[in-house]
This record gives sequence, structure tokens and C-alpha cells, in this order.
Amino acid sequence: MKNVYTVYKTTNSINSSIYIGVHKTKNINDSYLGSGILIKNAIKKYGRGNFIKEILFIFDNIIDAYAKEKEIVNESFILDSNNYNVAIGGVPTTDYYPNRIYPKGEFHPRWGMKNSNESNELRRISSSKKRHSEETKLKMSLSQKGHKSWNKGKKLSDIDKLNKSIAAKKIEKIQCPFCEKFNDPGNSKKSHFEKCKYKYK
Repeated sequence: MKNVYTVYKTTNSINSSIYIGVHKTKNINDSYLGSGILIKNAIKKYGRGNFIKEILFIFDNIIDAYAKEKEIVNESFILDSNNYNVAIGGVPTTDYYPNRIYPKGEFHPRWGMKNSNESNELRRISSSKKRHSEETKLKMSLSQKGHKSWNKGKKLSDIDKLNKSIAAKKIEKIQCPFCEKFNDPGNSKKSHFEKCKYKYK
């Protein structure tokens, strides 16, 4: 059977968050669910059994598949907090080219195209959805000990505040068993669970 290119939707059956992507395959019913950083983290957290994949479109070439993905995963789509996509659709990855060489010059899929100011801003916003692993955070912390913080005394710009707000909405809140309040994981560790003031009341 020859390869086909699918535009698929993966849905988290627990919180209804979705992921839209393009996948090259010979079996449209394979177990592939997505490779984005947020969808991979969600699968690890909730388990593969809690995700459902739907095939939205099937194409015999990658160009049409990415064109359809671009229609769906647009600027407003990635700003919706109810999905796992972090970038506008329609941009190929090196997985679809021999020896993982990205096409250059006139063969590049964005040859002759320029990004608008709005697209650049959205790209900056979408990057705020990415999360460092605990191991990476520890390495960053150790490397910065004894050094003055680069942003000490600086105030956040309106764009930075917007980025933080969008990123915060992507974080699923958890409930403290003692005070029963819902908080993001970071704040919960600081003042809830074992440190909750209502623990011994």
C-alpha cells in the first residue's frame, strides 16, 4: 500500500482538548496521536487510552495536506486555550524529506513569502506555551547561581504580560484536598497540599 497524508484530530476524552496535525502513513488506523510538545506531555500525563484520533482528510500528497492543515490551524485557533497546538499549521517538518534535509531556496514551501507583524507576534505568543522539564530547570538554576539575573529590576511589557496570561490558561489546575481550592501546580506546591494551612484544622 502506498503512503497517504492524513489531517487528523486527536481529542483528550478527559478535558476535551484537541490537537490537529498532518501524518504520513500507510495505515490510516495506526496508533500515531501527534508529536507536538504539549500533546506528547498530555499523553504521558493522561495515558494513550484517554485519547481518540479522528481522520479528518486524506491526501495523496503532502502539499495538499499541509494546505488543509493551514486552513484549520490558523492564528485564532492556536490562541484558543482548548487545544495543544503551539504553531500555525501548514509548515512542513524535516520528517517528510530524504535524509532529514529541509528544502532550501525556491524549493522551500515558504519561498517568496514574508511574515506579517501579526504572525510574528503570534509566533512569540505560541512559544510561551512551551515548558521546560524539571531537569532542564535544575540545570538552568545551577548555571545561574552567583550571576545577577538578566531581568532584575525590569518590568514586563504588555506583550510579555499577554504571553504569560495565555501560557497560564494552558496549565491545568489541581485541587488541594484540605482547602479544596483549585490552583496551578506551581502555587499548589508553595502553599497547598502538605503546606496547606487547613491541613490540621
